[in-house]
Amino acid sequence: MDLTLVSTASEEELEMQSDMHDLSWYSISARNNENADLLAFYMKGAGYNGLSSEWWHFQDDETRDQLQLGYLEAGVSPEGWKKDELGWKYRLADGSYYYVVTVMIEKKECTFNEAGYLVVE
Repeated sequence: MDLTLVSTASEEELEMQSDMHDLSWYSISARNNENADLLAFYMKGAGYNGLSSEWWHFQDDETRDQLQLGYLEAGVSPEGWKKDELGWKYRLADGSYYYVVTVMIEKKECTFNEAGYLVVE
């Protein structure tokens, strides 16, 4: 499901780090602002997991498991930016990553090294 937070006082949407459905890297959960973190806190408390590529998207992994959709990772979109302690990688829809290549992602040229990490110059 896709959702955001609204102020009860003003009935205005709370500011997030990007617009909903903006699929740029600004939308990834690793870049969450305070409001997006609050939304994630509420949703995780209710039993939902967020997608790493979209601050606004949450899914019910219990239902996913009951439907035996094991090919879907819990709370993770199949394609997009992934970050770990070594840096950023870009996971493709088939589960593979870019290695030793320069490609255009979101209108930006990105170079990946032999370990699959984004080369930052």
